[in-house]
Amino acid sequence: MTRRGILLFAFIVAFASFTACAKPESPKEPEVSGQVVDGLRQIILPMGSEAPSLIVYRGDYVSFQTEGSTRRSFQVEALNIDEALPLKGEKPYIKFKEAGEFEYLLAGQRGRIVVKELEGNNYTELRSAQAKELIETVQPYILDVRTAREFAQGHIEGANLLPISEFQHRVNELAPHKEEPIFIYCRSGNRSTVAAKILLDQGFERVYNLRYGIIEWAGEGLPVQK
Repeated sequence: MTRRGILLFAFIVAFASFTACAKPESPKEPEVSGQVVDGLRQIILPMGSEAPSLIVYRGDYVSFQTEGSTRRSFQVEALNIDEALPLKGEKPYIKFKEAGEFEYLLAGQRGRIVVKELEGNNYTELRSAQAKELIETVQPYILDVRTAREFAQGHIEGANLLPISEFQHRVNELAPHKEEPIFIYCRSGNRSTVAAKILLDQGFERVYNLRYGIIEWAGEGLPVQK
């Protein structure tokens, strides 16, 4: 083989090796809509003829804001949601408690909303029996993200109270526990999911969430402290 042939052969082999090792980029996942502020996911719905596609997490408490001063109807039939936006009153938010893909109507215009489960290599959802075993064997740092009133009515022994409404502003207080397993719970597993996402975004290494909250825990006869 000539020198030129040898060089050409070497180039072909090197190129083939490079292309074999190169991995195609995985498609980028669509971003979750809005941003979490004081425990609420705030989403601004624009004026216009089309209802935008939305993505939220299961467990999100969503505060919808609308451009302009006109109130508009918001309906998700499959989730029994029928409200006028912007929401008013003591609870100006909508809870998304069920994962899935749903059609919604915004002032008569059809849109799509995806309610996705929180996932991650360092995130685990537990049922009550699993949580009891975790507490007994691993002894995680326990967080209750309900209100002070709910906490006083009954909580899991050893729990530390940090209400979801204060969570973002006080998350730095948890820095000493960043490398420890953290077990979070609330009433039914919604607020705790919001808190878990905040911790994951902050780089906490092991986060456990009581999927159905203290309702399931107490309902199975597990101890509640007052």
